[in-house]
Amino acid sequence: MSFRGLLACSLTIAFSLVTASPGSHPVPDNCEAPEYGRLDFVVGKFTMRTVKGVLAGTLQFEKKLGGCVVFGRWSGSQGGQGEVSLYFDRSDQRWHQLYIADDGWVLRFTGGFDGQALVMTGMNTFADGRRGLQRMTWALLPDGTLRQFWEMTDNSFSNWQTLFDARGSR
Repeated sequence: MSFRGLLACSLTIAFSLVTASPGSHPVPDNCEAPEYGRLDFVVGKFTMRTVKGVLAGTLQFEKKLGGCVVFGRWSGSQGGQGEVSLYFDRSDQRWHQLYIADDGWVLRFTGGFDGQALVMTGMNTFADGRRGLQRMTWALLPDGTLRQFWEMTDNSFSNWQTLFDARGSR
């Protein structure tokens, strides 16, 4: 075969791979894949207390949209409310969190599971202008409580400050 023939054949194969019909690479048409169930441990209503035992608020999660999103409502014991959506995005194979508070404050995190804990990070800004890399961890502890652990690093990215560390019981 000539070089020109080999090139034409290679281009034809490459073009057919790029333009293959959607049915040639099956994509789940629902959210029943195992990855969507990894966060089921947060589903339910939790009374959240700080590590010192102080009531922080209540957090209630439910699955919505056929299991595609874990939706939560936060109600703080000192006031303040918020809503959170946690979801697995099959396009990037990562978990995402979007939190919106009743004062307009928004947090975004992206990450994945480290063992049994969901660990996500995001560059977020507080109302007072502080900006930094934040890390949110959701974990089911051996005693059956839910742990929500939220940290922020300074500009050196080596020192982490705890912003919120609470345990939730059903």
